[in-house]
Amino acid sequence: RPSLETGLRALGQWTITGTVTAPAGTAGTVQSIAVTFPAGSFTSTPTFVGTNPIVADPSQYQTCAVSATATGFLLNIKRTGAASFPVHWIAVGS
Repeated sequence: RPSLETGLRALGQWTITGTVTAPAGTAGTVQSIAVTFPAGSFTSTPTFVGTNPIVADPSQYQTCAVSATATGFLLNIKRTGAASFPVHWIAVGS
């Protein structure tokens, strides 16, 4: 059975995944982390999916990708607490 990655490549698409750690910060404020793809990874802006920590109340963490280009994106993070946490992401594009 072909994998998702094999199927995407057959369609001229590929994926890059990564993890960034949101540093400890002030609750309720937006922090930004710049994510850069390896040179030549995409020829156009890919589609992004990001994850939040698994917690009982999903409103404790908010993440979104902004200012996306073929070379990277800016990850905006907001949380109700001040602790650091990991954000896993996947970019799919061509």
